[in-house]
Amino acid sequence: MLSFALPAMTGILAHALYNIVDRLFVGHWVGPSAIAGIIVAFPFMLAISAVGNFIGVGSATLISLALGAGRRGRAERFLGFAFLLLAVAGSLLTLGGWFFLEPLLWASGASPTILPYAREYTGVIVWGSLFSLTAFTCNSLIRAEGAPYFAMMTLVLGALTNVVLDALFIIVWGMGIQGAALATVISQMISAAWAVSFYFRRQSTLRLRWTKFRPRWSLLRRVASVGIPPFLMEVSFTVLMGVFNHMARRYGGDMALASVGIFFSIDTLLFLPVLGVGEGIQPLVGYNYGAGYYRRTVITAHLGTALCTAFFTMSTLAVQFFPEIMVMAFTRGDDGLLAMTVRAMRLGYMGLPCVGIYMVAVFFLQGLGKATTSMALSLSRQIFIIFPLLIFLPRFWGLDGVWVSFAISDVVGGAMAALFYGAECRRLRRLGEGTENGDG
Repeated sequence: MLSFALPAMTGILAHALYNIVDRLFVGHWVGPSAIAGIIVAFPFMLAISAVGNFIGVGSATLISLALGAGRRGRAERFLGFAFLLLAVAGSLLTLGGWFFLEPLLWASGASPTILPYAREYTGVIVWGSLFSLTAFTCNSLIRAEGAPYFAMMTLVLGALTNVVLDALFIIVWGMGIQGAALATVISQMISAAWAVSFYFRRQSTLRLRWTKFRPRWSLLRRVASVGIPPFLMEVSFTVLMGVFNHMARRYGGDMALASVGIFFSIDTLLFLPVLGVGEGIQPLVGYNYGAGYYRRTVITAHLGTALCTAFFTMSTLAVQFFPEIMVMAFTRGDDGLLAMTVRAMRLGYMGLPCVGIYMVAVFFLQGLGKATTSMALSLSRQIFIIFPLLIFLPRFWGLDGVWVSFAISDVVGGAMAALFYGAECRRLRRLGEGTENGDG
């Protein structure tokens, strides 16, 4: 399982580090308002990831199927069409982000005080949209050819470059939040160049050919049929972040926005190992289920659930007893922000142990080929459970209600996942009792 999870987890970590590292540096060398500015820009960056998922996951699946069928020419058509979509989508994101910059930032929760920081940061980030989109999408495309470690390096190379450039631009040259944005864009350019170079190396069985860069509605429909579910999941989180920013600022002011930035940085780090386990479980579940090893399929899922639940339980204990250590990594000398974020973490992570089975269930269902059920389960927690809580709880509990919304959604989401998970495990056990391969 770990051999499947390691490249995926490392790639996810590297991608997440872009924004987290920026917050670390600006939190220490610029201030809380700069962290708030970056979290206001975060929905735009999530929108880039959503488009990248649409193109990358959709195209990668079709490329894998074509290569598996021995149809290299067809795979190259999908590859060429993916790069055509990249060029169009990257251009639209850049132009749209530039011309509608301030409306987007207001919609993402900016205040008059935070807007200058968000505008300074996002005004640079939008010009790297194409590079970010290319690096993120190519990560999926390269993995489709069976080169997970090259794909992983696409994101790792950019993340390491970002750390070095952040230190240089912010600490040495004092460029502030604009330096953080510039470091991110340059790093994404390097990642994109590395990713594209794959198709000019011997590792790739495919080649980029201009003759394959043709707009075809039939290809777009096929890409969309696979790419829309992950796209919708990412878009739902983008909308959630905008609403979350608004509610936090409404009940806690600008400092609450900075607290949100720190909260989600730590949240990302806590979820990364679990996402890696989920990525590792999915192909194993699919293989064993397809081979008729139903008992082994259940054991794999149970092992993943045990690992994730144990990790989240230990994380909850760490958050409850030692939250200051985590928060102080993002701020320096601001006792008010420290106290607010510590309270946010203690309230927001009360239901974290319940998320282990939820995360495993999402990947478990995907591995069984039940993508629609998996997406519905994922969206239920990100949309249908937490949105009503975010709207109503703060009316009674103020800012605490914003944080508690996460804890309640974790518990309810975990309970829903347990129902789906349990039903599938019982079904697999019954199948195992009636087949020769049931015991694996």
